Amino acid sequence: MTPRFRTVLLILAAAAALAAGLRAALSAGPVGDFLRYDRAGTMVWKGESSHLYDDAFPVWNDPSLKEGMRYRYAPGLAVALSPMGGLPPRTAWVLWSAACGALVAAGAGIAVALAVRRLPPGGAVWIPAAAVVPLAALYLENVKLGQMNCWAFGLSLGALFALDRGRDRTAGLLAAGATLAKHVPILIVLWFLWKRRWKAAFWGLGGILVLAYLLPTAVLGPAAHHALLGQWKGQENSLVTEVDEAPGMKVTGAGEHVEGQSLKALLYRHLTPTGFRHLREDSADALSKGKVRPGILVNGGRAWDPKVVFWLWLASMFLVLSVTVFATNPEPGDGDAHRRTPLEASMVLAAMLLVSPESRNPHFQMLAPALAALAAGLAAEVSRGGSWWGRAGLAAAGALLVGISTQGILGRSGADHALARGSIGFGGLLVFLAVAWTLFRERGSPPPAAAPAP
Repeated sequence: MTPRFRTVLLILAAAAALAAGLRAALSAGPVGDFLRYDRAGTMVWKGESSHLYDDAFPVWNDPSLKEGMRYRYAPGLAVALSPMGGLPPRTAWVLWSAACGALVAAGAGIAVALAVRRLPPGGAVWIPAAAVVPLAALYLENVKLGQMNCWAFGLSLGALFALDRGRDRTAGLLAAGATLAKHVPILIVLWFLWKRRWKAAFWGLGGILVLAYLLPTAVLGPAAHHALLGQWKGQENSLVTEVDEAPGMKVTGAGEHVEGQSLKALLYRHLTPTGFRHLREDSADALSKGKVRPGILVNGGRAWDPKVVFWLWLASMFLVLSVTVFATNPEPGDGDAHRRTPLEASMVLAAMLLVSPESRNPHFQMLAPALAALAAGLAAEVSRGGSWWGRAGLAAAGALLVGISTQGILGRSGADHALARGSIGFGGLLVFLAVAWTLFRERGSPPPAAAPAP
């Protein structure tokens, strides 16, 4: 793919997402997690940041807008969001939706652009492009709800793209922005250190210091910022409670997307006494007031010792991070490192999803670069007659579990009792293993011919 064609493709994709975001914003009005961010930014703008972590604190004049969306992020993000406080909520929603659409489109486009270098000579760009299609529902969900995941996704992919192009300072700053949006992308900055990209790591750590501490301290004042940091750290466990819909009801976004999909959530869901709580028709009010009735058990009554499960979780995190470290290990005189960048970067993003305590369905749009790079690499394997069946099957199974809900595969009852609708988490794990398998296989083997860097 020529640089001009790639640029045109990215511009068209971003423009399409921009139009989609604007249309959604104008038709639906402020909804979803955007209300949390707008509320936080507005309070900083109005000088009412002391109420940032209150459960309910009205900040809008329009009574039709939902109030009391609890803010759980660091004070630094609220300061970064404060410019929205000077805008009417609906205007801010339009601009926010447009930005989310453009970031998601850019992230998906960058995932494809990174993967192109792994295509065989003459390989078609539609191969990695088609691989990111199974995540389309997740892209739309993030844009529709105005979630911060859009910023983490777009900025993380931008950081990796800049690193791949040798623009280390830009990579570090973009990674710092992604870390402010969602804290787990700090793993990208640590990966810069591991890869000996000192300039990128320096700018990343420096950017985090400025955005997360120095800037909010200057805006809010040292005493107020430190007090808010204490409130933020003192919040109760933010791991999302498992929630379901009452039998016979239409499944809403809340019922589909609140189940945790990280290693921690999967282990605790399947090995400890866990039950979904059914929501009634007025699900939002019922949940906020605690008026929910117990749901069914989803783990077959398994009741492992919580201490054992806790240590299993720590061991699983250590294993995932260790595999990532060794699979992306820089080697002296490694002339093939540049070709591996798409897979190594995608492995870091997949590891982020698995080790984060609160990864849920929408977060798994971060698998886009892994699916694109695997598709391009497998196309190269096929073209030269290599052994590819095992990795192709693992990647395809992972993509299927990510793209189709467990309920869609097994039905409601089967999903509740077998996988507890945790298919995306298992799919992410399979994709991670496929990437690790490919990277370990390539180490110690002669580099294959591949498409030139775009």
